[in-house]
Amino acid sequence: MQSFEGPYDAFVGFDVGKLAHRACCVLAGGSVAFNVGVANDAAAIDRVVAEAAARGRALAVVDQRRNIGTTVVRRARAAGIEVAYLPGIAANRASSLFPGDAKTDERDAEVIARTAMGVPQALRPVPEEGTLDSVAVDDHVAGDHAHVLAAQHVHQVEEFSLTSALMGAV
Repeated sequence: MQSFEGPYDAFVGFDVGKLAHRACCVLAGGSVAFNVGVANDAAAIDRVVAEAAARGRALAVVDQRRNIGTTVVRRARAAGIEVAYLPGIAANRASSLFPGDAKTDERDAEVIARTAMGVPQALRPVPEEGTLDSVAVDDHVAGDHAHVLAAQHVHQVEEFSLTSALMGAV
């Protein structure tokens, strides 16, 4: 598994949204370089990524690696910046370690960046596009699908049993 131990000069946490994102850049010394709203378009993301890259070796970390997060992943990679993914459960648990309890995009982006800096073991690699890993189904989706299939199977068995019982009674 890929390690994100660094050393990095800047950690950019992206709280990814459908229409817009929030990006927080925390420097290796712990200061916040910027915490800004970012439109969900390539040019806006490129500006943020370039600003982080200008500070040295940067790591971009997203909280959504598929669908709404793919533009951020692609633009960061195109700029030569490593990209990691902070799974939701890790982000939620890490959030409880920081002061405040308001759920804001600004806070979430900073939590993502600071968690990347302080707990790199929580980060996961983002597979390259076109690899088998990049098209794999999320575990929770697969689990939900398996649950639905099991329920359908039970229903069919019960229906078959009822039909057999009625046929035998005739």
